[in-house]
Amino acid sequence: MKTATTSIIIALLGCGCVTGPVPTGSVPIDYGPDDPYGDGTIPAPQEELVKKLLEDMVEIPGAGFEMCKYEVSQALWFSIMGKNPAMSKHPDKPVEYVSWLDCNEFIEKLNALPEVVATGKPFRLPTDSEWVYACRAGADRRVGADRYYCRLEDGSEISRTSLKSIGKVAWVRENSNRTSHPVGQKQPNAFGLYDMLGNVWEWTGSRFHRARFEVANGAYRSIRGGGFDNPIIDCRLFDGRGSFISPIKEPDYRSPEIGFRLVR
Repeated sequence: MKTATTSIIIALLGCGCVTGPVPTGSVPIDYGPDDPYGDGTIPAPQEELVKKLLEDMVEIPGAGFEMCKYEVSQALWFSIMGKNPAMSKHPDKPVEYVSWLDCNEFIEKLNALPEVVATGKPFRLPTDSEWVYACRAGADRRVGADRYYCRLEDGSEISRTSLKSIGKVAWVRENSNRTSHPVGQKQPNAFGLYDMLGNVWEWTGSRFHRARFEVANGAYRSIRGGGFDNPIIDCRLFDGRGSFISPIKEPDYRSPEIGFRLVR
């Protein structure tokens, strides 16, 4: 039965947690060593977080897929997996220290939920090319235009040459205090996507060979976007010849700078 205290807690749910003082008469949950955020924060219900995820999907113009506005948060991850592997804990920060294999286990469990099954649109990781297209949001990709990272809603383009420019959309080494930040604090690109650059790197579903840097049925997976501890140049999408740049990692690799976002 829903109590008055429960109603208060649900009313305080934001992007994924209850913050501030615990309502009078309620008792903070003691998670012991498994405390998901390290401070006794009461996690949001899974139903609320999945509903928000479905609402946050954005149709990418001319591409035939939807991408989430935000990187997967620690709150959403915890609601599906029952644990929080992130090194810098906060419910609204992107989950990190997850491997490509971990991400796919999460996606498998997410896709099994009735509310997701009912949509007929299962979630997955984006391909490398899908990620780049969504990040650019119409930005210039001519040879020599590697300085342009993404386009904003006003038509301006973000440049790697200026922290004043890239700082509008990205947490990078020069402005992050070398830590991740809650999702959605910077400006979105022209497609309405936040944190495509900086904050944490994002896994893609594309497979690569190490010896030949091209998409193939290889053992490695690409990551995109740069992270909070990377300099501005590491966020670039193309080299000076207009070719893709994608760091690659083993599928079981984990780092406090790598997370992911969802497409369908």
